[in-house]
Amino acid sequence: MTKRILILDDDRDFSDMVAARCRKLGADVATAHTPLEAMELLGQRMPDLICLDVNMPTENGLNICEYLGSSPHTKHVPVVILTGRADGQTVRRCNELRAAYVHKSPSFWSRLRPVIVELMDLHVWEADELALGTQ
Repeated sequence: MTKRILILDDDRDFSDMVAARCRKLGADVATAHTPLEAMELLGQRMPDLICLDVNMPTENGLNICEYLGSSPHTKHVPVVILTGRADGQTVRRCNELRAAYVHKSPSFWSRLRPVIVELMDLHVWEADELALGTQ
């Protein structure tokens, strides 16, 4: 089964680039450029992984991540925070929210790719464990 990734980033060029690279990994990718678009996409089909930007005009990605983690419908979906922020407070907040942190830099893909692969594999393993009732 093809894995689905939702990318929420107001930077269309960046989200298109990330989406293209994720598609090369074999993922089905949807992009949203506003939190409202993301919520509409979440209502249509649940992703296996969500990638969020922190700095967006209408909302902070960390707040969205907190909401996703508190919702029974999305709390099981792994989140990757993609941000240009490299400060300790942002990294700590990502850790508190149990989200992976990837700094947007020229070499971001070398750090993002293994995180995506690992989280998607981990998500499949957790779903299999729940289906088998072994937890």
